[in-house]
Amino acid sequence: MSKFKISQPAVLAALVTLIGCFTSAYAAAPGKKPNVVIFLADDLGYGDLATYGGKAQSPNIQKLADRGAMFTDYYAAAPVCSPSRAGLLTGRFPMSTGIFTYIRARRPGRDLAEEQVWLKESFLTMPEMLKSAGYQTAHFGKWHLGAYPKTASHPHPQPADHGFDYTFGTPNNAFPSHLNPTNFFRNGEPLGKIEGYSAQIVASDAITQLDKRDADRPFFYYLAFHEPHSPIASPEDLIEKYAEQGYGPVEAEYLANIENLDSAIGRVIAALDERSLLENTVIVFQSDNGPIKPGETGGLLGEKNLVYEGGIRVPFVMAGPGVPNGLYTFPAGAVDLLPTLSAMLSVEDDARLSRDGVSILPFLREAAPNRPRPMAWFFYRNKPQAALRSGDYVLVASFDDSTARTHFIAAEDQEDIRRMPSEFDTFKLYDIRKDPGQTKDLAKSQPETTRMLALELQKILIKDLDEAPIWKKLPSRKGWPQRVQNWPQE
Repeated sequence: MSKFKISQPAVLAALVTLIGCFTSAYAAAPGKKPNVVIFLADDLGYGDLATYGGKAQSPNIQKLADRGAMFTDYYAAAPVCSPSRAGLLTGRFPMSTGIFTYIRARRPGRDLAEEQVWLKESFLTMPEMLKSAGYQTAHFGKWHLGAYPKTASHPHPQPADHGFDYTFGTPNNAFPSHLNPTNFFRNGEPLGKIEGYSAQIVASDAITQLDKRDADRPFFYYLAFHEPHSPIASPEDLIEKYAEQGYGPVEAEYLANIENLDSAIGRVIAALDERSLLENTVIVFQSDNGPIKPGETGGLLGEKNLVYEGGIRVPFVMAGPGVPNGLYTFPAGAVDLLPTLSAMLSVEDDARLSRDGVSILPFLREAAPNRPRPMAWFFYRNKPQAALRSGDYVLVASFDDSTARTHFIAAEDQEDIRRMPSEFDTFKLYDIRKDPGQTKDLAKSQPETTRMLALELQKILIKDLDEAPIWKKLPSRKGWPQRVQNWPQE
C-alpha cells in the first residue's frame, strides 16, 4: 500500500485509481466464525504513522494496510478518551450514554468520591453481542469507562458486566508512565509493579491468553493500548534512532513511543500467525481520538478535545477474512464497527435499532457508496461544541459559552449540556472532500445546505441527550480550577 498525505489530493486520487478492483486477502475457514482482534491506540494523530504519511515508522500496521482496507475518512466517536471508547463499544453516539468527557482516574491523593460516571449496563456492547454468539471475550489495557476495579464507594460495572470474560488492564493511563507501570489489574486483582513498557506488557498478556483459550470457540480480543498518551516512556534504542535522524528529545521520544506500539501490535499478529489463527482473524486498528503536540494531524484543523477534523479523524485499517483489499475514501467511524462486525460475522445484534452506526460492508463493494445517515459529535467544554458529517459536507456548530467549567463534568454542567443544542447560533460549513483542512467556510454561500444540516444536527443531539442518563452524584464546580472553554487534555 502506498503512503499518502492528506495535503496531496492528486496522489490520493492516483492511489484510488491504481487500486481499482478489490480482492479479499483471506477467506474465512469453512464452518468457523472468524476471530476478532481490535487494536486501539490512545491519542494517536491522523498524521503520525508512516502508513499515513507521518514520521513514526509503522511496518506492522503497514502490513495490515497492504493486505486489508485502509480508510482516509474514518472518525473516532469523540475527541476525547472515555466517550470515544463508549461509542466504539456500543455503536452509539456517546452523548446518549451520558459520558460527555473523560472520566478521571482515581489514584493516591485524588479519591474523587463524588464523581460517579460510568458506562451503564443498559447499553449493550460489542463483547456482549459476540459473547452471546459463543465468542470468548477479553479486554487488555486501558478501560476508562468507570471505576476499575469497583470499590465500595465506586461500585461501577466492570468489563465482566459488559461482556468480557477476562480483563487485564488499568483504570486510565499507565501510571506513573508507560515504563514499569504499577496500576494494572487482572480480573479485579492488583498486580503491583510490572517491569517493561505498557504496550509490550499488554501484548504479552494477550499472547499468553491465546494459549489458554478454548481452541474450539472463536475469540474477541480488545487491546486498548496506552500509547502514545502522556506521560510517555519509550525504549532508549528507539529514542536514539529518531534523535540520530535530527528530531529533538520530545519528538524523538514520541515517535519512538509509536514505533514501540507498532512493535507490540506486530508481536500479537506474529503470535496469531504462529498458531495458524491469522487467516481466520479479523484485525482492526484505529486511534481513540486526535493528538496533542507533538502529535500530527496531517494538515487537519484542530487536535484532541476539538470536534474539528484533527480531533476526530483517525487512522483506521481493517484486514482479515471477508475484508476487501483497498484504499477507501467514504466516511465511516467507530460507531460503525459493531454493526459491521454483526453483519460480517452473521451475529444477531439485539440492540441494532438503537445503534447510530451502520454496517460498512456494503460500502466496501460499491463504486460510489452513500452513507444512509450522518455522523455527529458533541463536546460541551470546547468551542465549537458540535459537528456533523453528511456526505462530503461537515458542519460545525457553536455558541459563545461564557461559563467557566471544570476539566471534569460537574453537577452544574448537566442542565447546561441539555440546553446547548438550542443555543447554537454560529454554523460553519465545509466541503471536506475538497477542503480537508477546513479553510473555506461555505455557510454564507450555501445557506440552505447549512440550515438543513443544522436542523439534522440539532435533532440528533436533542434525541441523544434526552436518552442520556442523569448522573445523581457529581462534584460541584466550586473549589476546582475552572476555565472558559479550551481546556487542555489529560
